[in-house]
Amino acid sequence: MKTLTVSIAAYNVENYIEETLQSLCDTRYINDIEVLIIDDGSKDNTGNISMKYQEMYPDSIHYIKKENGGHGSTINKGIELATGKYFRVLDGDDYVDCDNFYSYIEKLKKCDLDLVITNYCWVDNSRNKFKHNHKIFDELQTNTELEFNQKYDSSLFGLSTLSIKTNLLKESNLKITEKCFYVDVEFLIWAIYLSKTYTYFNDEVYMYRCVSTNQNSVSKKNMIRNIDMQKKVALKLCTLFEEFQKNNIDEDKKKIILDRITMSIGAVYRTYLLFDSYGECKKNILKFNEDLTAFKEIYDYTSKNLFISFLRFNKSFNIFIFRMIYNIYLKIKNIFTKR
Repeated sequence: MKTLTVSIAAYNVENYIEETLQSLCDTRYINDIEVLIIDDGSKDNTGNISMKYQEMYPDSIHYIKKENGGHGSTINKGIELATGKYFRVLDGDDYVDCDNFYSYIEKLKKCDLDLVITNYCWVDNSRNKFKHNHKIFDELQTNTELEFNQKYDSSLFGLSTLSIKTNLLKESNLKITEKCFYVDVEFLIWAIYLSKTYTYFNDEVYMYRCVSTNQNSVSKKNMIRNIDMQKKVALKLCTLFEEFQKNNIDEDKKKIILDRITMSIGAVYRTYLLFDSYGECKKNILKFNEDLTAFKEIYDYTSKNLFISFLRFNKSFNIFIFRMIYNIYLKIKNIFTKR
């Protein structure tokens, strides 16, 4: 059995996929990993580049072409085909740091805990590391079994930081929402729910490539256009939480999951605040509030968040004020970002 399955979500990444695959083909670990390139209906040269690497490393690299179904569908397909002991996701325009990945694989061989957290780094197209997330991990003990009740920032758990035992995913029959953006957090809360034990390796493994925000799903224009998907995922998280509750999820993991759901719900509110029309902004926020009241525990928990509680209290007036303040804040932030 391979130590790790790396499931690559690949869609029109001809400019990046070669660098992604080269980073995984180091002779120190290529025989220890299974690489599944899940081509989500690419129209460019992604497939030809991928097949070249499959021919070079047929025992480790496998190219799978499928119809376009979104990021969630590539995760679903990866889980279905995975045979490695552990499973992790890598986007087709990102890559791994070879030395740190080697260290991580060597530790993973000796590990038998359910969930493994590693560090990541933001990079630009010149491979310059310009932002990292070490603050989140400063207090974590490395190579030690950790408790879910330890008080760490919930953003510790992210798609670029975690690996989970493959058999847990397969046995759960989970299915991530397809044809939809913003589904990373679905996989994330499933991973937390399914895991009983976890550890942290102090290796900066994942190199997260930062591109222009005008070109990805988190730009203002795209967030407004994709708000229905964002809302759909937030409500799906609420439904999943209620399903998890039926199996008596422990309080410590519940808090981590609720924190992540709060972040998703807050993101939906912030996108509505970006609407040009105040009337549309207000109507959608009030409707979203109404939808969330169906999930009482989540509604009560998210009301502890100052931003969300402010919008819910004296709704019409506060929505107007907060929308004005938020848009001024974004304009000021834009000015300083461009300097």
